[in-house]
Amino acid sequence: MHVTQTMAADDAAVIHASSETYVGTVLTLAGSRDGTSSYKLMEVFTDYNGDGQGQLNVFEVSGNGAVTVGSGPLLVTGSGGQDIQSGGLTVSGGGLQVTDGGATISAGGLAITGGSLDVSTSISMSSSSNGAPLAQLQSTSVTFDDTVLQL
Repeated sequence: MHVTQTMAADDAAVIHASSETYVGTVLTLAGSRDGTSSYKLMEVFTDYNGDGQGQLNVFEVSGNGAVTVGSGPLLVTGSGGQDIQSGGLTVSGGGLQVTDGGATISAGGLAITGGSLDVSTSISMSSSSNGAPLAQLQSTSVTFDDTVLQL
């Protein structure tokens, strides 16, 4: 299927399940090939300069389910937020910035394996367990020969 829309303000395609009691799937994309990154289930791109040769890959879903946002940020604007069920989160560039709401680590602790911890306002510590130290500082290097805590 190939759809071309030449009107500047009209939708190129609309798929609408109009029944108020509809319970099916509005759009299904399927490939007969096994789940692999060798093909794409979906690719969304724009020709940002209009010459037909400057395609900008905006979004794609590969055959193995990997989702790539090729241009622009991933914005979660609804009230549900982001829920990562497995695999964790890896930030490979740009760092992590929390601009509102803070950060809570419920399990597993926090490990800083490179760089430093810089606090620009204050640190508040509290513990709900008896017998455990509120703060524990230690060097894990066998060749460490510097100060562990300097106030």
